[in-house]
Amino acid sequence: MAKIIRRTGELTKGKKVTELGYIFANEPHWFSEKDHWTYNYKEMNGISSYTLNNFRSWLNIKYNGNIKALNSNWKSSFANFNNVNIEIPIDIKLQGGEPIWFDWNRYNMDRVTEWFKFNQDNLHAVNPRSGYAHKIISKNIL
Repeated sequence: MAKIIRRTGELTKGKKVTELGYIFANEPHWFSEKDHWTYNYKEMNGISSYTLNNFRSWLNIKYNGNIKALNSNWKSSFANFNNVNIEIPIDIKLQGGEPIWFDWNRYNMDRVTEWFKFNQDNLHAVNPRSGYAHKIISKNIL
């Protein structure tokens, strides 16, 4: 993605077509709840090993390397952060009271922000004055 963004930024820098900016994504989403309308069980089953490992690292930082603290909070018994596992899609019944729900969703927000920043940083590396947009789908909270 970095190569694509940078090359596009270089090729179109100063062109009239980009005066309104670049659109990096049209309605991406990161919903991960069971039975959510955006989740297609036939095509998407869980998360990638990259996402799981990134989540493990995020948890390690959040819990200051203390697996006992995570286990106490989650009521789990992982030997270390490399063994942490999570079922995705996550059960909606965990919302509102279970720390695993909060940790997963907080991590998910952080990774989305990281993705936006990655896109912006790569475009601005070659075209610092350019504008850009992400048109996202947001969850309605009632």
